[in-house]
Amino acid sequence: MRPLSFLLPLCALAVAASLVHCSDDPKPAPLTPFDAQSDAPVTPGPDGAVDGGGGTAFPCGDIGTEWKRCPQNPLYVAGKRLPDGNLELSVGDPDVMYDADEKKWKAWWSTGAAKSFGEGTKAPIYIKYAESPDGIAWTVQPEPVLLSGTDPSNWDDSKVETPSVVKIPGNPPDRRYVMFYAGGNDVDFPRTATLDYTWYQIGVAFSADGKKFTRMPAAESPYAGKVTGFRKHEGLLLMARDAFPGTANVENGVVADPEVVFDGSGYHLFFSSLASKADRISYLGYGVSHATLTATAIPRLAMVAGNPQIPGASQPSVIRTEAGYELYTVYDSAEDAARTPSTFNAYYGIWKHTSKDLATFSGKPATHDFSAQGAGPSEPYAMIKAGDMAYADGIRRYYYPAFRTDNVPPGFFAPLRRDAGIFPDGSIDLPEAGLVAVPAVISLHVAARR
Repeated sequence: MRPLSFLLPLCALAVAASLVHCSDDPKPAPLTPFDAQSDAPVTPGPDGAVDGGGGTAFPCGDIGTEWKRCPQNPLYVAGKRLPDGNLELSVGDPDVMYDADEKKWKAWWSTGAAKSFGEGTKAPIYIKYAESPDGIAWTVQPEPVLLSGTDPSNWDDSKVETPSVVKIPGNPPDRRYVMFYAGGNDVDFPRTATLDYTWYQIGVAFSADGKKFTRMPAAESPYAGKVTGFRKHEGLLLMARDAFPGTANVENGVVADPEVVFDGSGYHLFFSSLASKADRISYLGYGVSHATLTATAIPRLAMVAGNPQIPGASQPSVIRTEAGYELYTVYDSAEDAARTPSTFNAYYGIWKHTSKDLATFSGKPATHDFSAQGAGPSEPYAMIKAGDMAYADGIRRYYYPAFRTDNVPPGFFAPLRRDAGIFPDGSIDLPEAGLVAVPAVISLHVAARR
């Protein structure tokens, strides 16, 4: 273990924290658009959802009813140079769908971009695109599809993350793909001393092919001409103040981690949510909330009564199966935190809720549906909030980021609790902060079960 002979890039850790999934939000990440619905032959729906037919056979080996990590992991590793010369710092917030028209899997995820891992906390965040014939071997587009830092006056200049993308063939050609995402502006809504995170809201952007997105024009935003606290509204779709009908005194808050699912005739948006009074100190509710999508070419949302629909939960991912719907989410508890050495958006596992109608859900189960491996090089320090559940050919695929400890690019680290007692070679001790920085790199993994 190296002694602390220089200032460890706590800034580097903070940079990463600004990249992977609303990492500094109260618990916000996402995602699944339209997932396959049965084992039947491919039958594209009006939304681009498919009934089975996941393209090339899933090459993960025999898949049973217990979770199996695919031997091809990691599917993708951060640390590559981008066309603009920046370094790709992370893989976060994956959103995975199967495109029945093109017979290929498609994914979008968040990453930070900086000249080095320790450059600072102002690195822009890119949303990247990748495609695959089988959901295992991915080709990643070098250019981002959407990025932050393009307009200091806009509501999402500081952050754009947690994409959830749907393909809607009935939309105008230039709006065939619709991306819902979380964003924020740390100037217009400064971080507070009580909770030091970006005050995320939800936005929308459009694309003809899923490979380059343009924000919804400000004139089409439901907040056009309204006083919001933001100077510009390009892309702005939902503010937290409007997510909690029936709850008194909600004037602010956070909404993030959008996740869209199709019910056979219409669309539903699930998202992490925090309600607060105007002071942004008095909190009135927290959990997964729900809205119906009443239009698609110019999206409008209608909140369901009783938000948050699943109190205490965050990072929803929803799939539609033959039996109904499954919503996977994260609950943070002291017990789970004790199991996760990492302090960086770590979570120990996901919990499964079921529903027949998306109106009522089963309660929190007794145990996790899937949890971190906790050993070996692939995810020894827990997973990173959060992953995405996809469904095709009767198989559930969980795509999730985690720190890996093998083949780590120079200068990449993960922050661990010092009391976890993990001090591998190359680590840097930070006793004043109660941390140890250990060599690790964020990578994309997948596990599967029927």
